[in-house]
Amino acid sequence: MGIDVVNSVFSNKIDEHISRLQTSIMDNYMAIEARRREVFILGDVMEEIFYCDAAIISSKMAYTESLKLALSSGAKVAYKGNNSLIKYRLKNFNNNQIHYLHKLLRVDNQKKIVFYASDPSKEESQRYLTEKFLITYFSRAEEFVFVIKTHSQDNGKITNYAYVDSGKPSNVTLIGDITQRSKIASKQFNLFDEFDFKAAITSSDGFLTTSSSSIFEALVLGIKAGIVDKFNNGYYDYLVNYKAVTLINSEESLQHFLENKKLDISDSTLSYCGLKTDNEEFDVGRYLLKCLGEFDKNNENKQAKSK
Repeated sequence: MGIDVVNSVFSNKIDEHISRLQTSIMDNYMAIEARRREVFILGDVMEEIFYCDAAIISSKMAYTESLKLALSSGAKVAYKGNNSLIKYRLKNFNNNQIHYLHKLLRVDNQKKIVFYASDPSKEESQRYLTEKFLITYFSRAEEFVFVIKTHSQDNGKITNYAYVDSGKPSNVTLIGDITQRSKIASKQFNLFDEFDFKAAITSSDGFLTTSSSSIFEALVLGIKAGIVDKFNNGYYDYLVNYKAVTLINSEESLQHFLENKKLDISDSTLSYCGLKTDNEEFDVGRYLLKCLGEFDKNNENKQAKSK
């Protein structure tokens, strides 16, 4: 069906293909077919892409090694100045739900809550050991309530193993995603028909993740944030290097995170990450026409030289 859709699109004369992500099969095939037909590909990057002749990205932070591989030789890169994905996620969010997690989970307002976003896309043994490390630590820190929220694509199996093997501590709460209602691994998971992820972040005393992009939401919302990396994977190392988040790879670093206030993030760091909210809108249409004009001119020059 996906092949039929792509073939149907290219039954028309297509001059330029704008691609925001190429991680799904159909989006990836669309880009492959555009390249085969020598159609100009503009990467208006929201998530990872693999083929493009020019790219528009949120900020210098997004100019990754994988994007460099995706770009054609001599391709141009333009910076929007804002992170489209995070801007979309936070659109129309009003932080007016004080103690959201406390009320939802019926936790005493005096208790400190640390909120952890689990990510199913990483290697399972590392996920298990990471989450077991966190659960075991918080089982001894009774002044905290540790809340783990699983991803919409995760049935919670690995998280449940870590929770059970840590002795099911009473101050650790598991929240599953409602989309996994029929597949959730254990009755230990709380399921809510409506769960406000952003309100959960803002009502916590600290936000943790291993590799979830929700770390940027925490930064924009002004919540103390940490990257848990016991295996030196280097996810979001630049955020650590820019002192926007705390690296947590041991009990000592976790304790330091909990005992200290959030890092003071500079405007230059927020700009580097594309998280400044006062940037002007980038004119994608104008940039597209400019790129297409240059692309056509280069092709004409190539044809003239070949003659």
